[in-house]
Amino acid sequence: MGVLEDLKERLHKAENMAEEYRKQAGVTQSRLDDTLKEQAKLEERVHEEEERIEDLESDKKDILRQRRELEAIYEADRVAAIEEKERTLAREEEMQATIQRLKEIIAQKDIRSGLDEEKRVSRTCKSIPSLTEW
Repeated sequence: MGVLEDLKERLHKAENMAEEYRKQAGVTQSRLDDTLKEQAKLEERVHEEEERIEDLESDKKDILRQRRELEAIYEADRVAAIEEKERTLAREEEMQATIQRLKEIIAQKDIRSGLDEEKRVSRTCKSIPSLTEW
């Protein structure tokens, strides 16, 4: 019976080892399942973050386009303002020149008028008999 006892003991050890391996396999399978679930969550999160990045890049492109448009509008407005200022200055210079010419014309007319007046007074004085002649 020693052999039978030995076989029973070996069978019992083998069953215990098999049970231990089953437990380890169960724990390992549970860890694998947890890991796969976590991987799925992480993959979903990565996908969401990639979509977020795409949205942000799209927003960035739109903002850069809008900025370029605003810069173009600003530059056009700046150029228009400079041109308007130049036109205003040119008009002001023309008006100043016109005013100066008018002043000169008036001054010349005043001078001529003064000379004409002197001639008239001088002629009038000559045509009036003096008091001594009376």
